[in-house]
Amino acid sequence: MANAQLADVGLHGSADRYGELCVHGVIDVRRSFTQDELERAVRATVESFPVLGCVYEQRFFRDQWIPVQAPISEMVHVGIQKDLESDTKMWTDRWIDPARERPFRVVRLPKPAGCRLILSVSHL
Repeated sequence: MANAQLADVGLHGSADRYGELCVHGVIDVRRSFTQDELERAVRATVESFPVLGCVYEQRFFRDQWIPVQAPISEMVHVGIQKDLESDTKMWTDRWIDPARERPFRVVRLPKPAGCRLILSVSHL
């Protein structure tokens, strides 16, 4: 558990006014990745940046980042529902609520040659 910094509190408080505050990177690559490969990469990322494995909890005196014990697999999404472009839009339009889910998400959408990766990170 770590105390939220003043910048975290300010960003969280401004989300209603300024929107989702997420960055989405969309990358088309020539190879594909298995669910296991992506989970290992996310696990290593969370180990390097522990706040990415936490949820934001508002408290009376001082907000906190609380570690989540749920499996890393919840942060990795694989598959396509409609088509590549509409699924890309669906995932980049989907807000990450830092009070309910970890502020990092990886999505793999298959393509005929390789895949599209969508890496989403909350500014918070």
